[in-house]
Amino acid sequence: MEQIYKGLGMINPEGSKKEIDIISKGATDFPIVVKCQQGKWGVWLEVSDKCLLVNPIALVNSLFTDGKQYDFFLSFEGDDANSFSFWTDRRDYSIEATLSHPLIENRGRRRFMVKDYVEKAQSCCITLAEKAKKEEPLAYDDKEISKEAIITCAAQMELGATLPTYYVVRTADVVKENFVFNPLNEEYHEQFEIKLGNRGYKTWLTHWDSDMEAIRHELESIVYEDETTIRLPFDMSETLIKIKKKSALDTVTDTGNGTAYSYKDYMLVEIHPNEFVHMPIIKGYCDKRGMIQSLYEGLLRMAMQHPEVGEEDLPSRMVAYNKYKSPLIESYLKDERIGDDRVAIRQVNVKHILTIDPDVAQLFYDEEGFSYEVEKDGKIDFIYDRYGNSIVIKDFFIWHNEINQIVIESETGHPYSMAWEQYHNRGIKLAQELRKVLSPDFDLWYSAPYEDRSGIITHPFLVLEPYVSQREK
Repeated sequence: MEQIYKGLGMINPEGSKKEIDIISKGATDFPIVVKCQQGKWGVWLEVSDKCLLVNPIALVNSLFTDGKQYDFFLSFEGDDANSFSFWTDRRDYSIEATLSHPLIENRGRRRFMVKDYVEKAQSCCITLAEKAKKEEPLAYDDKEISKEAIITCAAQMELGATLPTYYVVRTADVVKENFVFNPLNEEYHEQFEIKLGNRGYKTWLTHWDSDMEAIRHELESIVYEDETTIRLPFDMSETLIKIKKKSALDTVTDTGNGTAYSYKDYMLVEIHPNEFVHMPIIKGYCDKRGMIQSLYEGLLRMAMQHPEVGEEDLPSRMVAYNKYKSPLIESYLKDERIGDDRVAIRQVNVKHILTIDPDVAQLFYDEEGFSYEVEKDGKIDFIYDRYGNSIVIKDFFIWHNEINQIVIESETGHPYSMAWEQYHNRGIKLAQELRKVLSPDFDLWYSAPYEDRSGIITHPFLVLEPYVSQREK
């Protein structure tokens, strides 16, 4: 099927074409190229007889920034002392640009068609990344525009469904990617990695200028609305995670009397870096539930790295954990339906955090690092059910005991093997069984043992009690 112009629902493609034809009459080609100047490769804007060095990060951001107006700087043949402001105003079908400087004869306002601007920017970013991968000399200051940033720009521009276009986004064009929010172990308990597909970076969430309660509430908004923005401050500059529902055209059917259109919903995610990162805006499609789970669990795991006793501007482990803890998010992740006859639980206070992490003489450890075993009869130390009674799950002893020989072989340098997928399937079922009876005072996490190198479980995850409707009860 031919590409369909923007506005699909009930539209007149010919009307859109006429508007585009009229606008294109006043447009010029977007004059950017990748070439070697004075022995260094870069993206250059050719104006009159001048070559102006283009920042590839700014070039990408001019297409993705929230406000359609964007202003960035170019430099004269790589000389930072001579900078030029390049102002763009993104419209439906064109990008209006203004360049002015006494050194430029052919200066003033220009019009580029969105299609031409995007295609040239895409081609230049990809070509420049190829040069960077080959370790060719680049015309950029590595501290401001790194090789990694250039490669990320190219990876982002390769995703056509995220780019401005005249056309409706089709499901065939959408690439569904994994979102990752992963806290990193560092002394201040503030560093994290954020990724969408193959594009990401490391940065920080500084506690002295952030509000954990506000972050939680911003995330909770997605339960009720189709979009939200989560703000993660780093030294007065924010990483913004923007998420919203985006529909893509799935099928177009001729009904005889007209045309029927069906759509498929996705979660469109945008990661706007803080000013210290020097990376482009990252944008893509992902699974809504998986994205929310990664961000929510990542924030909780970041809280679990906090010290037991709080410090100035740094909450204690349990305070930080409970600030992020959200029954609303967990109900959403379980696909729990709150009917008109029930009130949603909005707040709980977790007293202990348990992590199942099988080792010799350890089934799990708590938030203070103390480890606990399971007895031969299946009784589990330390914990209790929602009525205050002891918990007995006999199969836990059998499952836990299987790790002992693996640990011994590992510690003595001998080869070992384990059907890890089967082992984890059983372990997760036992964890869910425990979660069903465990007191709400406890949160329960599941982790792979140190000896497991399979990568099946990449990091600990929160065990949620499966939702059972009132009817099923």
